[in-house]
Amino acid sequence: MARDRRSLTVLLSASRGRAVLEALDTGSAITLVVSRPATHATLQLKATRAVRVGVSTAHRATSARCVAAFAGELETLGYATELKTTLASVLPTDDLVALRFVPEIVFDQTPGPDAGRVLART
Repeated sequence: MARDRRSLTVLLSASRGRAVLEALDTGSAITLVVSRPATHATLQLKATRAVRVGVSTAHRATSARCVAAFAGELETLGYATELKTTLASVLPTDDLVALRFVPEIVFDQTPGPDAGRVLART
């Protein structure tokens, strides 16, 4: 969440996310799905557009922290400790692209009876 408390910046690998970036460059909308493995709590955020922003040192540090935290959570669920190294190689900090967008609609996608419920709309 950005300082304006409205926009989000998502980081992805430029090389691995090439198709996503090409679609966004041609005007496609963006959908971001985030999930917490331990609880399966899942959100889907949608916006009609996203813009590329510069990748800062803070973005790189945040990326490394998030990858480590995600791997740590998976370890608590019984996944092998080698997963941490594998995940770190999936999103190298020297290959990051930052995309900023303002979610226009947010859905609860947690498995269960409320999946698909609109949580927020702008």
